[in-house]
Amino acid sequence: MHTNTTTRTPAQQAEFPPAPFPPFPPAPQPGRQPPEVHVRAPLVYVTPAWEYHVLTRPLAESGSEATADALRALGAEGWELTGVVGDGQAAHFYLKRERMAGEAR
Repeated sequence: MHTNTTTRTPAQQAEFPPAPFPPFPPAPQPGRQPPEVHVRAPLVYVTPAWEYHVLTRPLAESGSEATADALRALGAEGWELTGVVGDGQAAHFYLKRERMAGEAR
């Protein structure tokens, strides 16, 4: 068994309030109710601003693992796939994400 033999200097002991001090707030007194407080959080409506991105891949590559990896990476950056359009030669993946406040357009 190990015992702590460290002694505290008077300056270190002065960091704490003198004992005894309550370990928690005192219990409410009987017959006395705390004041009723009504606080309503303000509602601030902000119209979201979106930014858009198009990922284009040849049709032969549109279902490849490389395309899936590219879409996963974009998803990790906050991009959301909103649509895919094929034009016979390529697949166009349309993505959007919310522009954060203060970001340049």
